[in-house]
Amino acid sequence: GGESDPMHDDILITGEEHCALMLTAAAEHGALVAAVEHRFYNPKDAYPVADLSVDNLRFLSSTQAQADLAAFHLHLSTAMDLTDSNRWVTWGGSYPGVMAAWTRYKYPHLFYAAVSSSAPVENIANMEGYNNVVAKAIADEAIGGSEECLSVVKASFSQIGDMLVTQEGRASLMASFNVSTDGPSGADPLSDPLNQEEFTTDLSYLPYSQSNDPSSDSLEDNGALTCAVLLDESNGEPLEGLVALKNAVYGTDAMGVEYADSIAYMADESLDGNSDTDVFCERCWFYQTCTEVGFYQTCDPDSACPFTSTPWVNTLSMNLDLCTLTFGISNTSVLSNVDTSNAQYGGRSPDIDRILYVNGADDPWSSQSILESSTVHDLPAIVVEGASHHPWTHPSLDSDQQSVKDARVAIRAQVSAWLALA
Repeated sequence: GGESDPMHDDILITGEEHCALMLTAAAEHGALVAAVEHRFYNPKDAYPVADLSVDNLRFLSSTQAQADLAAFHLHLSTAMDLTDSNRWVTWGGSYPGVMAAWTRYKYPHLFYAAVSSSAPVENIANMEGYNNVVAKAIADEAIGGSEECLSVVKASFSQIGDMLVTQEGRASLMASFNVSTDGPSGADPLSDPLNQEEFTTDLSYLPYSQSNDPSSDSLEDNGALTCAVLLDESNGEPLEGLVALKNAVYGTDAMGVEYADSIAYMADESLDGNSDTDVFCERCWFYQTCTEVGFYQTCDPDSACPFTSTPWVNTLSMNLDLCTLTFGISNTSVLSNVDTSNAQYGGRSPDIDRILYVNGADDPWSSQSILESSTVHDLPAIVVEGASHHPWTHPSLDSDQQSVKDARVAIRAQVSAWLALA
């Protein structure tokens, strides 16, 4: 398990989005399957603490969650009379994929191998690579993108940057995107650089989704459909295409841009408030970014980020300040925490064998994963062309990309080869 909604019973029936491929492989080998939930990402009726105060969140870490897995290994081995001849293979996608790899690294005597899908195994504070890959994906013709679409995205966000620096430009943006003026910033909220960051970052999620699916009918999940809206000549200027996309995806209601609202949102320590633990503990994951992983998706002027970088508002320091304001964790402490975590788990150079790294070529999280097989250790890597965030772990569909279907075959073959050595 990982930083998502709590597990459901279907996890061991359909596999849901993270475990379907694992269930297929398990059936081939007559394997026992166990799904273990990550502490703090479980329903409130089984929650380990009364609230999400900083004092209680100290029990939340990947290290502690791996110790939980080690304890579970002992428990299940005892309950099921398992022996050393029963080989354990960890599976996961995204953060659970990170956990799969790190657990194999941390407890190699307990876990024989790992399949780590779409897993950013090297932590980083300034994650420029995320939006660099987004730019590449928007231009990828294999999934319905194009250089023309990327050019329109760049032009629209560049125009936003030019407009943010004048009162007249900001007024025009507020009218076009129906920006709310009900917050503490008053009639000109986009004059505040912190609100500018909120505004441009929210819009940056529109052109491409990390869960992109070329077969989807949803505008939110199919970059080809997104590009069609952005390139529609009836929109006129590139910015009008972005307005049309925003209205189609987010709706036409007033758009909030108040940085202060984000601070207040994350400050909620209740289990059933903004971070409703029956849905997703957002405060928990943000805490882990401050104490372990970073992953702040910036848009720096010297990067390939296609969004607004002038004025430079989506900065590392702005993201780090959120940790201080929300949890009292200083900027220097966050940077140190990221370095410590990499030292603990090996980053992109783990001294271990039998971890398979699988990444989509168009997955922004691949920028922090391992994309080439090791020449020193048995650490194979598969890059799935045209794929985004671990679609091969989802239940199989006839409409799946051929590259995704091929990846499933290759993953199962690798696991079978490792088990044959046991």
